[in-house]
Amino acid sequence: MSTTDDLRWLSLEASLTNHTPDAHALAQIEMVRGFAKELGRQIIASCPDGRERSLALTHLEESTMWAVKSVVLADHFAQQTKQGMQRQVDAL
Repeated sequence: MSTTDDLRWLSLEASLTNHTPDAHALAQIEMVRGFAKELGRQIIASCPDGRERSLALTHLEESTMWAVKSVVLADHFAQQTKQGMQRQVDAL
C-alpha cells in the first residue's frame, strides 16, 4: 500500500472503531443534539405531513449523526496526539 492508502486505512479504522468521548466532547454532542431536536420540532410543527417532511427529518437525523461522529473522531485524534506527545516526553 502507498502512504496515502496507509493513511486512508488508519482513518477508516478509526472511523469504524467505538470511541468514548471525554466530557468536553460529550457537552458538544449534547449541544448539537439539542439544536437538532429544536429544528426537528420546528419542522414537524411547520411542515405538512408528507414525503418532503419525512425526508427533511431523515436528513436531520443523518446530519446529526455525522456531526456527532465528527466530534467523537476529532476528540479521538486529539487524545491520540496527546498520548503520542506524552510518550515522546517520557522517552526523553
